[in-house]
Amino acid sequence: LQRTIELGDYNSTEFSIDGIEGGGRCIVNANKLATGYDEKEISAPFDTGIATGQIIYCNDLDSYWIVYRRLVVEKAYFRGLMRQCRPSTIVDNNGNEVRAAIIGPELTRIQSLTDHKMVVDYPNMIIYVWVQNTESNAAFFKRYNKFVYKGRTWQVQSCNDIDFEDILIIEAEENYEQIIEKPEI
Repeated sequence: LQRTIELGDYNSTEFSIDGIEGGGRCIVNANKLATGYDEKEISAPFDTGIATGQIIYCNDLDSYWIVYRRLVVEKAYFRGLMRQCRPSTIVDNNGNEVRAAIIGPELTRIQSLTDHKMVVDYPNMIIYVWVQNTESNAAFFKRYNKFVYKGRTWQVQSCNDIDFEDILIIEAEENYEQIIEKPEI
């Protein structure tokens, strides 16, 4: 791996870890088994500090990625899977900021009500929020909790802490009630 990076393989790129010191050069290859989202394999030396649950920025790809699974087939260096995302800051109802990777939004269905020749559409977008599995994140992202992202209120529908050890995958639905008040300063 180190020799391939030093020789300047066309798949090698500089990366930096979002929010902390670290980074270096890595090799990024297409994941041929991926369906749907833009997903790639990453290989990097352990001394770069890369780990699952981190959001990284790849310079040559000019995009952000979340490393979500380590492939344990290789022990000499870190090898894992990463998915393209938009890193964002979510504000919980205590005013705390949580760094997360957002995937979506998606429209699942159009919900509307027709009454007396008036049509009312309900909010129905869904986003997937990928965050590191920490005690504070697990405590906040409980079912039916609400948070603000890009000026909209979202309600947690489910929190998947089973699929990946270091990542929580939260499904949140757009919520039309503005329950979260901005703290007065």
